[in-house]
Amino acid sequence: MELKTLTGTWLETLGTILNALGITKALPFSLSFRNNCSLWGNVLQATGNGLSAEEEDFKYRLGLELQSVGNLTIIYGILLPINHREDLRKFITGNWLQTLGTLVCFSHSVVNEKTPHDRVGCLLQAIGNSLQAIAGIEELKAPIQNLNMDITDILEFSGSWVQVIGSLMSSLEYTASLNNDELEDKKEK
Repeated sequence: MELKTLTGTWLETLGTILNALGITKALPFSLSFRNNCSLWGNVLQATGNGLSAEEEDFKYRLGLELQSVGNLTIIYGILLPINHREDLRKFITGNWLQTLGTLVCFSHSVVNEKTPHDRVGCLLQAIGNSLQAIAGIEELKAPIQNLNMDITDILEFSGSWVQVIGSLMSSLEYTASLNNDELEDKKEK
């Protein structure tokens, strides 16, 4: 069980990194490569959250499942494009679902005193997903209000990398807690 959760947390982190690399327009990647990074980043995040969702606590499991559904919603928008506006709506919905799921996980981590960095990690992920959802909303409004698209790029870029930092903190916290449990078990023997 612990190995499955450990693998899941690191797959989620790898997925957030891959997605963030695809979003980073300063990197010289083709549009096709960027789309593949987004697709596979969300696949890894959904898989990682799904693996970790076998956690015993109902609230934590629910939070991870909501995050997976959010990733699957974004994947749906990438694989079955209808039109740009509908794809944006799926992106926005997927990011709000991830935000909600992360906040549910945060409520679990508040009770667990052993994992203070996980609380910060959860909050950063929620902030990151929220920024990405807001970027999608702004892009959806852009043709109507003639908004500058630079702000949506900044929000999406910032959100994706804030999410990476939060996911990395949570994964490192989980790994450290396993190592601490192992050391305590050795001391007791």
